[in-house]
Amino acid sequence: MGGPQYGRLVIDGETVASAVERGSLVWSGDRSLLAVQELDTWQDSPRTLVTVFDARAKSRLAATPPRTGLTTPLRFAGNELLYREWTERGGEQVLTLDVVAE
Repeated sequence: MGGPQYGRLVIDGETVASAVERGSLVWSGDRSLLAVQELDTWQDSPRTLVTVFDARAKSRLAATPPRTGLTTPLRFAGNELLYREWTERGGEQVLTLDVVAE
């Protein structure tokens, strides 16, 4: 069983994030939005956040606050992104992030 693997996220030749978990990419139905798990820091344990990119504009559209543990995008549902947050103390919960593309 391997751990997370982080690398750069490049959209149309432009680097938009430097530490994205490779198995976390989730596209919206129309492929205009991309949600990913980003690594904020890793000292004693991972500190991650979920970020949503507008793939056409190559820009960040929304993000969760960085938290100790793992945050993983699950799927887009209307104007929201469902994501899983796991922490050693709190366990697992599913939360939503409002996402409105311009």
